[in-house]
Amino acid sequence: MININTLNRYPSLLSSTITKMLSFAAMTFVLVTTSFLSSSPAVVDAAFSLKAGDNICVEGYVMDTFCIDRGTLLDAPSVRTLENPEKHSFHCLVDVPSCVTSPFEVLLDPTEPGQLYNRGWRLDADSQKKAVELAHTVGSCTTCVDGNDDSKHKMGFRAVMNATITSLNADDSSIPPTLQVHSIEDTTGLVVGDNATESACMSYFGIQDIVDEAAAAAAESSGESLQAGDNICVEGYVMDTFCIDRGTFLDNPSLRTLESPEEHSFHCLIDVPSCVTSPFEVLLDPTEPGQLYNRGWRLDADSQKKAIEVAHAVGSCETCVDGNSDTKQQKGFRAVMNATITSLNTDDSSIPPTLQIHSIEDTTGTALNGSDNGNNSACMTYFGMKETGADSSGGGSSSLFDGIGVDSNSNKRNKYMKSALAHGTLMIIGWGLLLPSGTIIAKFFKHRPNGLWFKIHRGIQVLGLSLAFIAWVIALAQFNVFGDIGATNYQHGICGMVVMILGILQPINAVFRPHAPTTNDDGVESSKTTARTTWEYWHKCSGWFAVLLAIPTIGLGTTLLPVPEIQTKFQIGYGAGCGASLLLLIAVIFYDKKTFKKEQEQEEKAIDGQDAATKIDKPL
Repeated sequence: MININTLNRYPSLLSSTITKMLSFAAMTFVLVTTSFLSSSPAVVDAAFSLKAGDNICVEGYVMDTFCIDRGTLLDAPSVRTLENPEKHSFHCLVDVPSCVTSPFEVLLDPTEPGQLYNRGWRLDADSQKKAVELAHTVGSCTTCVDGNDDSKHKMGFRAVMNATITSLNADDSSIPPTLQVHSIEDTTGLVVGDNATESACMSYFGIQDIVDEAAAAAAESSGESLQAGDNICVEGYVMDTFCIDRGTFLDNPSLRTLESPEEHSFHCLIDVPSCVTSPFEVLLDPTEPGQLYNRGWRLDADSQKKAIEVAHAVGSCETCVDGNSDTKQQKGFRAVMNATITSLNTDDSSIPPTLQIHSIEDTTGTALNGSDNGNNSACMTYFGMKETGADSSGGGSSSLFDGIGVDSNSNKRNKYMKSALAHGTLMIIGWGLLLPSGTIIAKFFKHRPNGLWFKIHRGIQVLGLSLAFIAWVIALAQFNVFGDIGATNYQHGICGMVVMILGILQPINAVFRPHAPTTNDDGVESSKTTARTTWEYWHKCSGWFAVLLAIPTIGLGTTLLPVPEIQTKFQIGYGAGCGASLLLLIAVIFYDKKTFKKEQEQEEKAIDGQDAATKIDKPL
């Protein structure tokens, strides 16, 4: 006989140990990957006439990057950070450690109603200290000089600063130009708009605000602003918004989209459904070496069709007129267009002005540019028009202020990256760690009594499938891969659908499982029914097939992440993290099985010894 009390000494401890081990492995993977979730692939370009060392004056809302990266205010999550910075409390800015220890930035006011604020300037460490000191002096908060004082400012910290540009941060598009502040004054609640006689910069420091300088320069160079209905000529690289939103090329993820558009293949642009069905845009050339290209113009549907027709005629690709031809253009599709502005899209700051094309010509690989004040440009050559935005400096934008702020569509690219990372992280934890762990426990952990294996198996599988289901919903909502037949993302999508359908069917068929064999009072177990046997084969085989198919599916998925460095992180997290955790789990189970067997043998020997002693002690 076996002492059941002895058998029950370890299950709760072992169950706790296995659960903690799986939780630790999951947390380790999350820490490896989630550091990327808060990164913003926003594009920041310095204006062509500004350079490190320039002394300028800026004024605007001061915002911590923690709340910027969140997208909403920490203490008011219903408020979007770049939509209502005036509702950002002093408490959130300078009391909360996550906020006050993150870098501070000065926001650029929108130029049109309904537009978002833009990230304009990053403060260096000493300048941030000055901003925090000023906020403590004029604000109402826990750590403020006067504490929570109703007579002080509660929300919307603004300041005017006399500062020097220390870096344009051209090597990192996620950071605006950095400022070293010499003097700073509070302008919270101060009216310095159209009704003010002079700007805060002029009032406090006697110098012109950089925004006013920009407006003056733009007016001087362009004469008047562009409007819907204007007929213009533009020339530049044509790019699909799918690759723009990814941040890197779909067929070459080592290259950043707005850094090397000349490397964008015709195949990616017009063969791949995800790319060719997304809106097309014309990029603005950078005005200085090292700067990124800017999103300049959105093509309407008919204009996009014209651009695709030209690309098919001059390019080398599967759907091109001459197919994959070495004599045709391979990459870097550029075009010059005679067009009319149909909308400035002022109601949506994430979309550039929309164009309706009248005529379009290929300029891929040509030497035509905007030199000679636009008089020798592709626009002049093909249409006898001056290129819009061309000036004596050669091409690009004529406005001093263009490119200072973060690209307003950075939030969309940030959303794409966060969706990809969230999907990948949850799938790896679900199908890479938890669900395989539950399957292994069901296979090898049945030596413990009272159905302990089933209780652990059921709990782990429910948690793993729940995380995977969330990741699946993210993928279905954010990504469209099923049009890219033959591509890696299509293969990943098909395999992922099979894995998820099989996974969802597991708990459903478990609910309707036939009864297991029963044991009567004499200890005789009844035989399995045919239905039970059939169900067990289906449940086990489909479960193992889904777990095994998840391995190549996850492997394919890691290659689809937009940035190679992140791909490597995920591959290490999956291969080393999940692989090592599963091997460790197997080792722990087999060690427990060996230990448990010894305990059983010792118990049986002890009982046999007691029985023998009892027989000897019995009187004859």
